[in-house]
Amino acid sequence: MKKSRWSMWMSLLVSLGLVLAACGAPPAPPPPTAAPEQMTPAATPGQDQATPTLPPTLPMPTAAPAQAEVTQAPPAPSSATSTGLANTSWKLATVEALGTSNAPLSGTEITLAFSADGQVSGSGSCNNYNGSYQLEGNQLTLGPLVTTQKVCEDPVMLQEQGYLTMLQTPATVNQQSERLTLTLDGGKTVFTYTPAGAAGAAPTAAAPTTAAPASGTPSATATPSAASSSKLANTNWKLTSVDAFGASNAPVGGVEITLNFGADNTVNGSAGCNNYNGPYQLSGDQLAIGSLVATMKACPNEIMGQESFYLATLQKPAQVTRSDNRLTLTFDDGKEVFNYELVTTAVAVPASVAGLPGTKWDLRNLVDAANQSKSSLLANTQITLIFGTDGSLSGKDGCNQYSGTYQVNGNQLTFGPLIATEMACSPEIMQQEATYMIALQSATSFEQTAQQLTITHPAGRLEYAVLP
Repeated sequence: MKKSRWSMWMSLLVSLGLVLAACGAPPAPPPPTAAPEQMTPAATPGQDQATPTLPPTLPMPTAAPAQAEVTQAPPAPSSATSTGLANTSWKLATVEALGTSNAPLSGTEITLAFSADGQVSGSGSCNNYNGSYQLEGNQLTLGPLVTTQKVCEDPVMLQEQGYLTMLQTPATVNQQSERLTLTLDGGKTVFTYTPAGAAGAAPTAAAPTTAAPASGTPSATATPSAASSSKLANTNWKLTSVDAFGASNAPVGGVEITLNFGADNTVNGSAGCNNYNGPYQLSGDQLAIGSLVATMKACPNEIMGQESFYLATLQKPAQVTRSDNRLTLTFDDGKEVFNYELVTTAVAVPASVAGLPGTKWDLRNLVDAANQSKSSLLANTQITLIFGTDGSLSGKDGCNQYSGTYQVNGNQLTFGPLIATEMACSPEIMQQEATYMIALQSATSFEQTAQQLTITHPAGRLEYAVLP
């Protein structure tokens, strides 16, 4: 099926990212090039491989990109091995790509700070981000990254998406006292930074489990059209179609977009590529969701464009209509409408089992529902989950200790904010840890026997055995 004109245009915009955002008018599309190498994500969201019925129709950006100041192209980095990056903080000065050199959009600041424990943080110009990094000689790899999900103007969001996607590709580093240069994608893109003051001055992204509440709740100005829309807690939904600009379309790319409401006023789900979560408030039929945080996996352009639109729209005030197994969220007085169907996860809990409180579990397998694959833990690592009798939990995630709260309602399981120590381990172990924590915090249901526990989340399952 052919792409819509908007779908093709969005694919081009996302692929160029920061370059187009920094220029006053979009240049002619360049010849197709190979996609840059992508880092392994913090989470592996589930993806339904069914073919969509229609390509997506997404809203055309209304704000014109701001004109950026053009500066001289930065000199190419030397071959000298870079010095240590620990405890340094930087501000992006220019980006050289497609034969041009541009500064970030006027009024925006992009930062990058390296800590001594292998962690990186900063601002992408709208949202804060953080993650891990590894430096071997002058070869730098960053990610997986986690970012908040604040919504800014279209040009700023486009600039940020291009920057964060490219930042997670392997880079060659050249560091001098007053300048840091990252050369990416075989020299096709060069990021040049200047010092930003003391390390740690860069903002730190909120962890995925500690999203701040929305800045305001929309006032209830309408009476629910379907009187059953008042209760959303412990329900799970799958997006079936989006009505926007006179057309109705199913999700593109064979992906599944989900929205799960917890009993503790939190939402989570998959946006098609990345997992997200955050708080929500429901007043009558008026719903407010935000601020969302999400993982930063890179997927094909059409899926990333669809995801950006979905997450940005989801954080707008919405009117809710629920009828039987259908949920409708209406935004901007009907300009955008999200239609969902109820996802039933009827997993029976044996009556002979006393429940989760007071039990201890040892993770054995991580199951990817999309690829129907099962993986065991890395050698010499252990991941545990211990349920307290007072609603608290604790455990080891392979590298660090973590703790938090949980809530059970029948076979529905939700976890509250989780906190963890910040010890750094090898990149492989940190990646496994991030995958596990994202999966755990987006849990929806569980099945328990005397010797086994299975926790289901949007991307798959976590399989545990009793902890000896």
